[in-house]
Amino acid sequence: MASYHLGIIERFDPKTREYESYTPEKYGCIAVTDDALEPALLQLGQLPTFWHTGARPAAGFAMTGVTLLPPGSVPAFRRALENAGDPALRAAIDKAREAGHRQKYMILYGL
Repeated sequence: MASYHLGIIERFDPKTREYESYTPEKYGCIAVTDDALEPALLQLGQLPTFWHTGARPAAGFAMTGVTLLPPGSVPAFRRALENAGDPALRAAIDKAREAGHRQKYMILYGL
């Protein structure tokens, strides 16, 4: 089954292009299945994000690319996960809660 990978960026640099490469281990990513996560992502089509780098502001998620969630968008992301009510999202909710408390960017590797 296809999975997204979700992690926390410890030191976000808006000028770096390193976020374009697939390095989930660098960000302590967890795998979340497409079936569990996609309904929550679709609810957040206008959420302020960045695609691939901090120099590319966007809205919503790059479903097949790299999405960077700024700290201000993390609470809405967490709420959408919670509202989905899927027990398979527990680890993702916990990861988003941690990022929110620490005011960190999150990274989401798409399918």
